[in-house]
Amino acid sequence: MMKKLFTIILFTGFILSCFSQDKYLKSEEEINRLVEHSVQLFKDKKISESFTLLTPYWPMPQNELNTLEIQTQKYMDLMLTRFGEPVDYLKLKEQHLKNFAIKITYIIRFEKHAVRLIYIFYNSGKGWILNTFHWDDQFAAEFDH
Repeated sequence: MMKKLFTIILFTGFILSCFSQDKYLKSEEEINRLVEHSVQLFKDKKISESFTLLTPYWPMPQNELNTLEIQTQKYMDLMLTRFGEPVDYLKLKEQHLKNFAIKITYIIRFEKHAVRLIYIFYNSGKGWILNTFHWDDQFAAEFDH
């Protein structure tokens, strides 16, 4: 059940693109600062603040973002029950597709499990926008790569 919902969240973030963002990131350094700040907020259980931070760069309608934020908060509550408290986080990898896409993967370690956060940025020609953000509890998939 949890895996299916996370998959739905992933595809929702990927498929929807209705250009509600109004800012562009100008460099990879800005992208990395934004992502690390978002991960820190997520680890600190500040889901709303993390979404607020990402929203200006994310081309998704506000009502869709609000729904995704509410779902994420509900699952954070469930994760805390199942996995314990967040312990720390680390950047696993950063991948590039030429000069038009960047994928950044972080892990948040909880007391009993880990959660993977994946951010994909797209160079729109005007600057970098957040194309996809998703998280799941499938960190073991990283062993396949």
